[in-house]
Amino acid sequence: MRLKTVSIIFVTALVVLAILLVFRAGYHRSAVNEIRSLLASLLQNNSQQGQVTRKTTLKIENLLLDRFEKLETPRAQVTIRHSLEDSTIKFEAAIPRGKPIEWIIWFLCSPVGRAGYRVADCFCEKDPSRCTIRLESVRPGQPAVKIKLRQSQRFFSTAAKMAIVVSDFGFAANATTVDFLSFPEPLTVSVVSTKKMSTWTAQIANEYRKEIVILLPMEPLTAPYRQYSSEALLIHYPPDKIRMMLTSATESIPYFAGLSNLCGTLVLDDSNVMKIILMELKKKHGYFLIDPVSPKSVAASVARTLGVPYRTIEISLDSTASCDTVVTDTLHHAAMIAHKTGSVVVQGRATTQFIGALRSQLPFLQRNGIRLVYLSEIVHHPEEKGRK
Repeated sequence: MRLKTVSIIFVTALVVLAILLVFRAGYHRSAVNEIRSLLASLLQNNSQQGQVTRKTTLKIENLLLDRFEKLETPRAQVTIRHSLEDSTIKFEAAIPRGKPIEWIIWFLCSPVGRAGYRVADCFCEKDPSRCTIRLESVRPGQPAVKIKLRQSQRFFSTAAKMAIVVSDFGFAANATTVDFLSFPEPLTVSVVSTKKMSTWTAQIANEYRKEIVILLPMEPLTAPYRQYSSEALLIHYPPDKIRMMLTSATESIPYFAGLSNLCGTLVLDDSNVMKIILMELKKKHGYFLIDPVSPKSVAASVARTLGVPYRTIEISLDSTASCDTVVTDTLHHAAMIAHKTGSVVVQGRATTQFIGALRSQLPFLQRNGIRLVYLSEIVHHPEEKGRK
């Protein structure tokens, strides 16, 4: 017991002596300086790490904001929140309609690697117009990014356009007529000016915000339209009679935006008759819809010469087909043409199959970059092209 006490006293004395020697030699100052340097280094590393984190956060935020702006979604329409619970940066944005959601996801996420991020997860809800993307950093300690997308009611300015023309539209007290009139997207209807109740039909269509084209019977008429033979415009008619027929047609359908031929390949092939028709139409500020386009047709060239807006029918679908898939497949084909050329005109009769396909395929068309428009929005304007 005595030996243990002596040992403790001896060791304590040696420690005290060593401390005194350290202080006497000035080594304690070096130790303190070393500790200070170590603490300063740790603080500097933490500060630099914080700066790196802030720079990385700003880089990914600015990169995504730039992508949103290119998607026609400006900063004011993008919400950014920083979650303190899980250190996540949360974006919410409403993207315009008119492009496939798959393309939007690709366009938004393709450059995130430049900010040190990668796509960790991506899923869409039952409604394909809503999607959530999760990004994670390849560097440890960086915040995750969560992006919630939804489609707005606006369309991209570059969306492909499709004009639907309902040919030989006539009012009937049935569900099909009501469905066409109440269709929420733009439709263009052509009305035979000499048909019974044509004026009243045009008035109803105008009230339902449908664009109206006057359908004028012309020589020759095909078998389904022989009932209009007595009112058809013939190529041997004198200019005054042709002008009188056009005046009568426009007075019967006062809300018209354009004029179209019902059959009439002989008229479309005759440059003299077409000049009379198009000059009268130009006075009334209307466009000319050409259907069908024959190899000898001069309608388009005369319209360009006179500066009259015009357009041709690209697709005439069999709207009377008993199988709904025929109409649906035709609309899908028309969408492909619209993507290649920027716009397309589709014509069909007012049938249950046609309106049913339009209603069922409208979400598909909108998701895949197709905007339904009035025909007047995509007619060719020769005068404008000339000025350019």
